Formats: sequence, C-alpha cells, structure tokens
Amino acid sequence: MSFFDELKQPAPRREEPVLTPEEAAEAEVLRRLADPEVQRVAAEMARTIRSACLEARDRGERRIYGLVTGYRDALIYKNWFWERPLWTLYFWCFTAAAFLFGSWVFHRLKIHFADVL
Repeated sequence: MSFFDELKQPAPRREEPVLTPEEAAEAEVLRRLADPEVQRVAAEMARTIRSACLEARDRGERRIYGLVTGYRDALIYKNWFWERPLWTLYFWCFTAAAFLFGSWVFHRLKIHFADVL
C-alpha cells in the first residue's frame, strides 16, 4: 500500500471521552457562552456596569479613588504629590479624620485594654 493510498482511507474513529457530571456541566456552560446572544447580553452588562462605575466616581462616591491614584502616581508613575494639590489636601484631611476617629475610639475603650508594660 502506498503513502497516497493510506491518505485516502478514512481515519480511525476515536471514542468520545466519558465525562463526569461536573465536566459535562462545565462543557454545557462553555457551549452556552459561545452563543452570540449570550455574548451580546454579556457585553451589554459590562457596558452598563462600567458606565455605573464611572458615574459613581464622577459623583464622588468612590472616595478611595483619590488615595489609590495618589499612591499609584507616587510609586509607579513617579509624579510628585504637589502636582495634584487638591488630592494632596484630600489625603491629609482623610489622614487627620482617621487619626481623630482612632484617638476617640482609643480613649473611649482605654479602660478595656490590658496593661502590658
């Protein structure tokens, strides 16, 4: 038998692997995710979530954004803190408020702390 005769013959059939119920469920989920309608809905949900996050940031509800951006600018992008004076002021106001709140809680709960020294 020549090489070309072997190519003309159909390939032997492989047996389908037996899937466990978990693997079958995962395969079904992956098959459904390939559906164009599911992909369209997922893309629409992602756009909605992104716009909601941007609106929340614009309204000032994500206050931690300024702190994270300040650290990112300083440590990664090598920007100085005085390049964004309002965010620097916000950082120090937040720090002072956290310190005052912590001091207040400490003084209220001082009697409950054990003396270690």
